[in-house]
Amino acid sequence: MAKIDLRVIPFLCILYLLAFLDRINIANARSFGLVADLKLKNVEYNTALTIFFVPYIVFEIPSNVIMKKLRPHIWLSGCMFMFGLATICQGLVRNYSGLLATRFFLGFFEASILPFECTCHTATF
Repeated sequence: MAKIDLRVIPFLCILYLLAFLDRINIANARSFGLVADLKLKNVEYNTALTIFFVPYIVFEIPSNVIMKKLRPHIWLSGCMFMFGLATICQGLVRNYSGLLATRFFLGFFEASILPFECTCHTATF
């Protein structure tokens, strides 16, 4: 178990750190003119923040079920690749609908991270 912990836990820590940084990075983007660049009105920024959590909450359990059907290294690698792609696309958006789409898919792919980390953490003890 210690050998597995030494190999897996550092990667999970980095993975979770990157997911956390990306989750809060939209606040930095707002400070640097996101609202003005995308011409967001009224509550559109708040909607973009909220839409992330809809798939994040809805797909947490199905993601864990899929991970048990597929192997974790396949499922997690795919989700992390798509998570990175969604993050890059979020930096390239030109309008409000693009921001909503990237935030939605970011929540969708990031939903697999927390259940995986909790599953690994529980399995090690």
